[in-house]
Amino acid sequence: MPSAPEELVVNTGPLIALGRIDAFDFIGQLPIRFTTPRQVFDEIEVGSRLGHSVIVPPWVTVHELAGADVCIDEWRGRRAAMAVGLRVTGSLGLTRSSQAGRLDPNGSPLD
Repeated sequence: MPSAPEELVVNTGPLIALGRIDAFDFIGQLPIRFTTPRQVFDEIEVGSRLGHSVIVPPWVTVHELAGADVCIDEWRGRRAAMAVGLRVTGSLGLTRSSQAGRLDPNGSPLD
């Protein structure tokens, strides 16, 4: 049975979705190292300067990535990540798994 990924790359869409539902506190408590590419951080910074309220929470590390499990909501991005062999989840999968404390490859909580 798969366990939670050690590291999970988070894209802009899940950060926006999780921020809108005020889920940063409990998602940040999952036993996962969250990271985001510099491009995602820059995109969110530009949005912030334009008045959008989305932020990169303090539990997300920004750095260059060579490959990891990913958290992405957009279908095309999910499909591209799966095509190169990455495990994928989305913001809904994270909120569901916060109670279970771990993820399966489709983002659903494991029993």
